[in-house]
Amino acid sequence: MTENSPATRRAALEKLAALLRYQQSCGIERYGDAEQIREAFARLRTQLAKPAVNETLVSSAPAHPIEASEVPAVTPAVKTIAELASIISSCTNCELHSRRIYDTAGSTTTEPRLLIVGGWLDEVSAQSPRYLFGAQEDEMVKRMLAAISLSPDEVFITNLIKCAVAGKNVPTDVQTQSCFGHLKNQIELLVPRCILAMGTRAAHFLCGSSQPLSGLRGRFHFYTTASGRRIEVLATYHPSFLLANPEMKAATWSDLQVLQKRLNR
Repeated sequence: MTENSPATRRAALEKLAALLRYQQSCGIERYGDAEQIREAFARLRTQLAKPAVNETLVSSAPAHPIEASEVPAVTPAVKTIAELASIISSCTNCELHSRRIYDTAGSTTTEPRLLIVGGWLDEVSAQSPRYLFGAQEDEMVKRMLAAISLSPDEVFITNLIKCAVAGKNVPTDVQTQSCFGHLKNQIELLVPRCILAMGTRAAHFLCGSSQPLSGLRGRFHFYTTASGRRIEVLATYHPSFLLANPEMKAATWSDLQVLQKRLNR
């Protein structure tokens, strides 16, 4: 295998892709020369039989969380989680509703001990089951909860972005602001004992920090509701990241054990 052969270049790209996934897990979501990186990937792809790197690894997602003051206030007229779910299912606050296949408002538990918040779900079709994180991801979450002795009726699972859309999507600031208002309503109504933020975007919003996920996980933060209640938040890796990077499962298991001890305190 020569130094400049397609196989050599493909192996190098696979290593780079793995590095980019790791950096994203640590909270690095923007690169100064993103356009140049995309152009370099495009040139390399034309030399290979098939693409070796997904361009979405160089994300256009915002590097900092939205300030709480920029997020819509909690709607006082909403009294029940079922009423809020109906509002979310017909929401037209941002462009995503035009591509919505179904909403990801969440489960139906009304008095959960734990609230789990992921990021967003895309690339679904009209025939897709109503997953929250994805087929394999939802199964992984079930196994995680069973491992720390939590039953489904003790947990409410939702996403920061409430629309599951057709096609690939990286939410904009406006879209995230709109949906964070709905999440604030959910937290106000559910009043969970703890919140588990899975993934960088959810962790940034709920922990109120733009630190890398690697710096946020492993310890508790606080989310303050509109009524002044302080709820403990633990950040960890998203199941989709764990599926691609199984070596990070040990760190996530450590986070889950910390969560279990706090819930049982």
